[in-house]
Amino acid sequence: MSTVQHAARKVGMTAAEQFWYVLGCIAFGAAYLQKVPVKKALSDYGLTEMTEAEKFWYILGCIFFGGAYLAKVPVAKALSELEQFQVARAAPHDQLAVHDQRAVQEQEERTALPEQHPAAS
Repeated sequence: MSTVQHAARKVGMTAAEQFWYVLGCIAFGAAYLQKVPVKKALSDYGLTEMTEAEKFWYILGCIFFGGAYLAKVPVAKALSELEQFQVARAAPHDQLAVHDQRAVQEQEERTALPEQHPAAS
């Protein structure tokens, strides 16, 4: 099974995970603030986008002793070891995947094969 297929097996949080996350957020937002550096690492790799609130809390976390940045580093390291990023790192820069949706759509339109019509008999 490929890494991508394995990663997509889980699509949501379990009831227990949701409960503990909410409980962690109630405790002074600790769970939310722990999530922000992870989301920043995912954002750096083009896997998600941060909300304005998450960006604010990340910057604030970096200002205070760099805690948010230091929390992001292990996640970024783990992401860098994923197969798709190792392949991308080895590819020439002109062959790297584009994460901008509009650019991806334009690329797909340019490379789309023309529809083949059955030959008239």
